[in-house]
Amino acid sequence: LKSALSLGLLFKGTGAVLTATSAGTVDGDLMLVLVAASLFIYTLAGGLAAAIVTEFMQGVLTLVFSFLLLPFVWRATGGVAGMKATLADPAKFDLFVPGEIGIFYVLMLTLSGLAMLVMIPHNLGVFTAGRDESDGQVGFVAGAMLK
Repeated sequence: LKSALSLGLLFKGTGAVLTATSAGTVDGDLMLVLVAASLFIYTLAGGLAAAIVTEFMQGVLTLVFSFLLLPFVWRATGGVAGMKATLADPAKFDLFVPGEIGIFYVLMLTLSGLAMLVMIPHNLGVFTAGRDESDGQVGFVAGAMLK
């Protein structure tokens, strides 16, 4: 039930983002049906292998589009100097909040996140989808670290 609810909310959010970014010219509900149908078809056709390829492509596209977005952000803000002028408080550029979140806190969150990564139930299918153990070790762990 939790997975179905999460997937439904993800689809609904995707439709809302498409409607908003297209200034209302794209119907979000129609896109919701099209995305769900395409997901159903390629999962039915390719099974777990299709899901693994999709996860890989999603990771690659996330990285590529993040870097492609940077010039537009810099142009809109006037470059790095414009961003710093907009955010005049230099404390906003600190990585850690002094006195509240230190390096130990971040290190412990990182380690607990890595430990929890292998304990999430739906990841078991991903771990067992490889040809051998090294596929899971290198592919999954390296992919998770890269993302």
